[in-house]
Amino acid sequence: MPASRRTPAAAAESAICSGLDAPTIAADTLGLVSVHATASTALGLAKPYVIDTSRNGSGPAAPGVEDPWCNPAGRTLGAAPVKQASGAEYLFWVKVPGDSDGQCGIAPDDTPAGTFHPDLAMALING
Repeated sequence: MPASRRTPAAAAESAICSGLDAPTIAADTLGLVSVHATASTALGLAKPYVIDTSRNGSGPAAPGVEDPWCNPAGRTLGAAPVKQASGAEYLFWVKVPGDSDGQCGIAPDDTPAGTFHPDLAMALING
């Protein structure tokens, strides 16, 4: 959508999220929450939101990780799911620890997307 036709909310969302990539988001989830809350409040756009902390316990992906979204190596569980008093309404795990993203990353070859595999769960537990 051309910038001239975007709503103020869409423009604010774009400004808040521009330039962020998977490693940045994983490394600084709480920083992103702070930016979102400040910008939303300043623009009168405060909306409830949630944050997926299922695989960001170890910060950004290591340099050279080919695909930081698909069963990446070196991930650990992030903050446990909880209802928040302020900021994000909930911190929660979008995916059950051990559910595969597909036949990629550290997933065993025979593990299609959405399938639980104990090796993937243990990798998140042990890092």
